[in-house]
Amino acid sequence: DHAVLRTQAIDAHVSSALESGIDQLVLLGAGLDARAWRLPELAQATVFEVDHPATQEYKRARTRGRAPHAEIRFVAVDFEREGFAGALETSGFRSGSRALWIWEGVSMYLRKAAILDTLAQMSRLSAPGSELAMTYRVPGTLPFGPLGHATIPVLFRAMGEPLRGTLTSEELASTLAPNWEVLADENSHGWKRLTRSRARPARAFLGERLAIARRA
Repeated sequence: DHAVLRTQAIDAHVSSALESGIDQLVLLGAGLDARAWRLPELAQATVFEVDHPATQEYKRARTRGRAPHAEIRFVAVDFEREGFAGALETSGFRSGSRALWIWEGVSMYLRKAAILDTLAQMSRLSAPGSELAMTYRVPGTLPFGPLGHATIPVLFRAMGEPLRGTLTSEELASTLAPNWEVLADENSHGWKRLTRSRARPARAFLGERLAIARRA
């Protein structure tokens, strides 16, 4: 339910941004995100999928033969090793026009330096009125008490996706300031208010938050 509720809350914001006239959607760490295939309202938008080349190769193989609603441009980048700004502009991203940036379920797997660098690159490319929907993990919020704090990081490392980066709400707001205004910053109880979903907030995952921000 947690992942469903998170995705539906971001989908609600996608619809709002498109209605405001934004026609560029950037998926940072796109992974297997299927919005370009799921959301007909993206028909007039260009979707830029920024991710590791190996992940993109797998995704393109899995989606072969499935027609997306939007024009998709794949931008191959390793966030931990290289910047994405130049590659994104080379792919046709218009830095002079508004964009919606989605960074869902990714930042907690990056070191803090990579998180801050990604936000800085995004900010440099964002025209006034651009928007950001980003999930992040706050420190000290793993579930199940001391047992969870001891075992959950080990399990994630064993799966090949170690938990690395956390931010406090104050750190995120100060990093985005003064150019971005944080419009909302809530855990899954707040996401529920953005949707008509029957999915239920999961107490175990309340340490993950969704921030919505707008470029001044």
